[in-house]
Amino acid sequence: MSGLNKKSLLALGIMLPALSSAEIRPIDDSALSEVTGQAGITIELETKIDIGEVVYTDVNSGAAGELGGGSLSIQNVSIGGANKTNYLGISSWGVAASDTLDNIQVTIDVGADGDAIVNMGPQSFGVIDFAVGIDSVELQGTADSTVLMSNFNLVGLMGAASFIVDTQDDSLNVVASVAIDDMDFDSDFLSLGVRDVQVTGNTFNPVAPQQLRAFFDVDFKMYSTTNVNSAGGEALAIDINPLEMDVRIGSIELGGQSIGSVFIDNLAITNTHMEIYGH
Repeated sequence: MSGLNKKSLLALGIMLPALSSAEIRPIDDSALSEVTGQAGITIELETKIDIGEVVYTDVNSGAAGELGGGSLSIQNVSIGGANKTNYLGISSWGVAASDTLDNIQVTIDVGADGDAIVNMGPQSFGVIDFAVGIDSVELQGTADSTVLMSNFNLVGLMGAASFIVDTQDDSLNVVASVAIDDMDFDSDFLSLGVRDVQVTGNTFNPVAPQQLRAFFDVDFKMYSTTNVNSAGGEALAIDINPLEMDVRIGSIELGGQSIGSVFIDNLAITNTHMEIYGH
């Protein structure tokens, strides 16, 4: 009792009668049903990601000349901000030049039907700018290797994205509005270089650029399905809703020399269904 002085004991003595006369009433079921927590979760995010290497190795470790045993190596991956403010000839996107992936707000909610709904968009007015870099993608065998792609750099914008886990059909639905401002890469074993690729909505006009016309929608659903050709009888199914876009390739190089540019107008990819499984 050394921690209690006379004043503390006096205060406690005054409070005890009041506490003893207080009435404590339990909450009944109907009242308890009205008590809820804060709806959903909001996350504000800023990050920069660097990965030294990602290696996929075929599980079938066969001898030389047999299938399986090799690896696919993706080296020096970086994901962050594009560190500029002008995209697709427009400077008023509301973004700050930074090499971090920022201005991201993620909200997570669970619907009355149990669906998980994750929405991602900018914290304030504007868009989310991003940059992806990969040093090289290589096929690696026990003795030889081949560089499939190197010097990959992509700069793009995202307006918003949603990820919905549907409890009715056990699927993941992804919808995102994106635009590619610039993409470059080399395909070393083909002596091929691709420069200044832009991918936008099919109504975007680079001569008179408008922000709302810059984006194209990526919309697909992933779920488990039965596949008669799969050893386990199951496969990952992906249904892709129509993709409509314009593609501009500033330069195609062969052997280090440009052979010209390409414009693909009103590219539409429809009726796409994939099933992926191991063998």
